[in-house]
Amino acid sequence: MRIFYLDVTPLEDDALFRQMLKTVSEDRVGKVHSLRLRQDQNLSLGAGILLDQGLREWGLCEKEMRYQRGENGKPFFENDPQLHFSISHSGTMVAVAFADREIGCDIEKIRDVSMDLAKRFFKEQEYQWLLSLNGEEQRVCFFRYWTLKESYLKATGLGLKLPLNSFWMRLDSENITAEQNGTKLPYSFGEIGEIPGYKLSFCIKGEMGKEAIICEKRSVKKNT
Repeated sequence: MRIFYLDVTPLEDDALFRQMLKTVSEDRVGKVHSLRLRQDQNLSLGAGILLDQGLREWGLCEKEMRYQRGENGKPFFENDPQLHFSISHSGTMVAVAFADREIGCDIEKIRDVSMDLAKRFFKEQEYQWLLSLNGEEQRVCFFRYWTLKESYLKATGLGLKLPLNSFWMRLDSENITAEQNGTKLPYSFGEIGEIPGYKLSFCIKGEMGKEAIICEKRSVKKNT
């Protein structure tokens, strides 16, 4: 399993933006042009750049990939369906995760949030735990819950079909699990804690065991 992330701020440079747009697939170019706001365009292009950089670890190229969507609308590579991936972005950061089985990742910029959101979207146990915290600790814990839950929705492809408060996260000191209707869900969870100001979590189908989790910071690079 590999997770990559990058800051898209350099894409604010128009020349670099145009140059990097030439390096990604027509599918990604279409996504970029469909967005109105430049910040959203930068994030979408950044996702294409990061996909390409990650795919090269497997000897592949983003421009050559053909995208399809599964039963729940989750995208997959038609020409390499055994390589699973998940994309997320927030603020100026983009993250992409790759694995040989179902995987989901979610990155969120840590910011002030109303506990009304937690009451609306989280299970009662999660909401009450958040109320016992204050300040930065409360904000960070909110986004721990949020990104872990979102990573599960992305891994399964359920998205809006499964409410966030239909299952709850158990944040034990050594292990993170998810439960629904009293049953542990057959997925493993993890967190990446090295991105200042952001929270990045992932979810993968089955037991994670002792397999290596490679997380790398990447950058927007000009062609040479």
